Amino acid sequence: MERINPEQFDRVVKALIDHTGMRPEQALAQLQGVGIEVVVDTDLRTSSTLQAALLTLINLTHRVFKRPAVVVERASVLDGRPLVFSPHRSLAHAVEDLGGLISPQHGLGTKVVLGRSPCQSGLRVSFDGWKARVGPADRVVALEQRERCVLAGVAGAALALSEVFLRTMGFDIEAEKREVGLSLWRPDQQVTAENEAGPTVEFLPGEAWLLGLGHLGQGIAWALAMLPFDEPAKLDLVLQDFDRAGSANVATQVLTRYEHLGMRKTRVCEKFLRARGFDPARVDRPFEECAPRLKSEPALALCGFDSGGPRHVLDRVNFQRVVVCGVGGTSEDFDDLQVHTLPLQERTAQDLWPPGASQSHAEELAKSNAFYRAYHDRHMCGELGLAGVSVAVPFVGALAGALAWSGVLRELHGGARAAFVGLPMRCIDERRVRYSPEEATRPRFLHPNLVARIPV
Repeated sequence: MERINPEQFDRVVKALIDHTGMRPEQALAQLQGVGIEVVVDTDLRTSSTLQAALLTLINLTHRVFKRPAVVVERASVLDGRPLVFSPHRSLAHAVEDLGGLISPQHGLGTKVVLGRSPCQSGLRVSFDGWKARVGPADRVVALEQRERCVLAGVAGAALALSEVFLRTMGFDIEAEKREVGLSLWRPDQQVTAENEAGPTVEFLPGEAWLLGLGHLGQGIAWALAMLPFDEPAKLDLVLQDFDRAGSANVATQVLTRYEHLGMRKTRVCEKFLRARGFDPARVDRPFEECAPRLKSEPALALCGFDSGGPRHVLDRVNFQRVVVCGVGGTSEDFDDLQVHTLPLQERTAQDLWPPGASQSHAEELAKSNAFYRAYHDRHMCGELGLAGVSVAVPFVGALAGALAWSGVLRELHGGARAAFVGLPMRCIDERRVRYSPEEATRPRFLHPNLVARIPV
């Protein structure tokens, strides 16, 4: 058993190690044994939402299962330019650039059907407006597929990969056998509710500050790039992080590639967004209370700190609205996604995230898990550092991005502000949603003169 550098420890592989006690090479082999085959039809040509689902699936699959997704294409549906804003000359080029393969025939693997194609096995991803639904392809009838919010495609793809991962890796034996869904317009309601498809997205925010550009933050940046900005460069956008990309980040962070190793994460995100027409500013330092936002800077912040970070000061630095994404870091709660929207009337950020609070269970895991005990027996040290590395899987980051931006869009279109959304992906029907009372004043980013209107 070789020594492992904690900074290079694959966080997806670690999920299996922590869950089962198997060795890293066994966990890797089990992941690589899963194939994803994406089935598309002619609906893809005219659907931004299905295209967002396709590109999200392709981008995430090789990070999770260490092998590319295969797109089964017929009728040349990948020949056209992407409808979601992309620098690629065709959908086929986008698929290949994101790490996917294209095949004219079915092979081996779990099928993920996008849209209405008949299929007797695998999962079907369908949508209607802001709603996404995933379930067995032979039982689930596709939703109406009204194009209202492209983020439903991102959410659908994340839910589909979550189902495959949870079942085939032994986290949830009911996954892939059931129907799961989410309305980004009314996350508290069942996806079967007829009136929860939401309005057509017509407005987008004119400003945004992305804080933390790791697992969750890059999911937020990925979802941002899907939004239909007519002129992306007009978005007043700031990217802030102090860290650099490492090899372990490739598996969990949806924008990071091996070519980015050693590069600042702000630069990784900037490169991705500039290729899609955005013109972001970069702040390459930690977020701190002593550096409050200037009045001329974006009043809307979306926060994806992967560790605790300085969340306790987020309501004390002049932002008018802060969307804070968080997730567990263990094999028991890595898919328990939480999104808070600040300010809150009844609690402060410090109440929610007391400074110095520890989330670590490393000592208990190092003692109870067979792999970490064997590692200690072999090396006599180092098992605590490995056990303390957090588990992270990229489909959680992608769903966090869809939830974060849909909350912003919901307010722009007159919907209720969700103060809190708790979404455990392995038991999604147990989600918790709490709405805020209406406010007397609207944040600056909601004012019509600072909102980009989408031509319809």
